[in-house]
Amino acid sequence: MLRAPGIEDRRVLATGLPELQTSQYAFFADALGDDLAALAPPSARPLHLLFGEVAEEGSYVELLAAIMAAEWLYETCCALVPDRPSGRDTIRAWVGLHTAGPFRTHAAWLHERLDAIAPGLSPLEHARIGSVFHRAIVAEVAFHDAAYHA
Repeated sequence: MLRAPGIEDRRVLATGLPELQTSQYAFFADALGDDLAALAPPSARPLHLLFGEVAEEGSYVELLAAIMAAEWLYETCCALVPDRPSGRDTIRAWVGLHTAGPFRTHAAWLHERLDAIAPGLSPLEHARIGSVFHRAIVAEVAFHDAAYHA
């Protein structure tokens, strides 16, 4: 957030943090309890490492790309589900988190912000954000796919 180019970007990103600390935290606490292994399974490690690497060494735009990859994936997948709701309360709650207005607004902002910044980037910067986006999608899919193989 500190690398954001202006106060408006910082404000928008800062408003997304309470969502992670409230409704998403409440969801995971309710679904998984205090089981730290369930909260951070081995399948999440590549994702955590990627986000740590990008937060530590990447540019602001690379960080936006990593966040957008995750949020866009959740929004896209969850948008398909309400037509066929799950019989499981936990799954319905997860879908509800990712189809609600605040989440969708934040995901749209990430997409719009990257689209606005992209024309001013060098070919090398485009390649770097493409790589970060791709790696984030691969790590997210592997994380969620692991649940089917557990």
